[in-house]
Amino acid sequence: MASRLAKAQACDAKLEGLEALLEAEQIDIKNAATQYTQIISDISFISDEGGRMLTSRSLLDGVSGEISYPESNQVIDNSINCLGWIEGHGPGLHIWLATEIGSYIWPKEGEIYVNSDGSWNKKIIEEGAKETFSLSLYVANKKANKKIRSWLDKADRTGDYSELRRPPGLRRITRVDNLHLKKPS
Repeated sequence: MASRLAKAQACDAKLEGLEALLEAEQIDIKNAATQYTQIISDISFISDEGGRMLTSRSLLDGVSGEISYPESNQVIDNSINCLGWIEGHGPGLHIWLATEIGSYIWPKEGEIYVNSDGSWNKKIIEEGAKETFSLSLYVANKKANKKIRSWLDKADRTGDYSELRRPPGLRRITRVDNLHLKKPS
């Protein structure tokens, strides 16, 4: 057991190093893919309950959930107390709410923390939507989570909350469509 733990920790460190090389554009995708395959071959003992090799994608696909409030076709205030539930959420995965218009998303400040019973609640503010919009619940792997946090940090510094295309490693769990903000009286 100690040997396997040491191998898994070493693999984690190597993968983080490989990720850093990719982000710094010090290695091309082809070489990175080759190195990735070599690195994970050292941890072939890690698998899911069905005996399949664990991958970031399979972990993302194992998450399900709902947005209980708001519901589709609602007229809502710009301050929204969102509620829902999540199943299959585990370590290394992050849950986010984002407004969505077309192929663009605007992640909402702070990721969602899931209660022990799987429920969650999050108050968000929507100030940018002029027309109809959707509210989506997403699960993110480590890399997509880092991209969202970086986008939010930059937007907070500059005040520019320009649209974001969905990064790799971010999967939509569910979406509530056709939401409208109340018009000011």
